[in-house]
Amino acid sequence: MDRPRGSLGQRQQLSEMSADQPTSSPVRDADRQQTLADLHELVDALDRRVRHPDRARERAIATDSAELKKGAEERIAQLEAPPTHPA
Repeated sequence: MDRPRGSLGQRQQLSEMSADQPTSSPVRDADRQQTLADLHELVDALDRRVRHPDRARERAIATDSAELKKGAEERIAQLEAPPTHPA
């Protein structure tokens, strides 16, 4: 829990890495693994989120959280999928 967390910009940059990019270099594979860890951490945090119906804009926050989780899960699926090679 004491490990430093990357900035949002760094996380966005890593998450934008194309799923079909070659990951043969150790650096790219390390980036991919870190991105996956960050995305799983994000999904876990969103799952732990406690709703506060008494707060203003809770509905919008909940909707944004659900969309963020869906996007993270889609990106996880892309990064965990076996690489496709053109025939």
